[in-house]
Amino acid sequence: HGALSDAFGRKPVILAGLSVFLLASIGCALADTLNQLLIFRFIQGLSAGVGLIVGRAVIRDVYDGNDAQRMMSMVSMIFSIAPAIAPIIGGYILSWSHWQGIFWFLTALTALMLLVVGLFLPESHRIEKRVPIHPVSLTQSYALMLKNRRFRLLAFAGTRTQHRMAARIEDAGFEIRDMIAWVYSSGFPKSHNRDNHRGEKTCGCKSTPECDVRP
Repeated sequence: HGALSDAFGRKPVILAGLSVFLLASIGCALADTLNQLLIFRFIQGLSAGVGLIVGRAVIRDVYDGNDAQRMMSMVSMIFSIAPAIAPIIGGYILSWSHWQGIFWFLTALTALMLLVVGLFLPESHRIEKRVPIHPVSLTQSYALMLKNRRFRLLAFAGTRTQHRMAARIEDAGFEIRDMIAWVYSSGFPKSHNRDNHRGEKTCGCKSTPECDVRP
């Protein structure tokens, strides 16, 4: 994403990445087999990084010094909050819909993001600063980077962390769904009334001598 945005501009690459993610989300929702779902999820993963990578490039284009650091910190905070919110939203969707509903939600959200980016995001990378893509030099740069042992160790550590977090997010959605189902099935919100806090139990009807039960 970074090399593409340096060559073609930030906005076109963001729009292209969001478009691919939207189509992949539709593919996930319509998948008939596990293999199809895994393929579309892989495409989602390839395109999802456009927001984080190109978004930071936009910040570097627009801001300098302390302002750039402040905006980078804000972006990092937003991306750190997202894993905490995602299971709640996913669990709520699963409580009233099937698993395909999550991907339809992602489709609608991505369509909204496409609209917002297309209408309100200006191009921050001027034409005179763009760098054409040279496949040979780009491949050599990647090869040199992969030969660096320190980079490989840091990349492995970061990948493991993201992998464990993603696995936890996937599990948390089902846990929250089960929690919501338990709360509604057990009548939890209704049982904690003021009478119970005083140690009184009622059968739920109007208070009469016949049905009112006190310890």
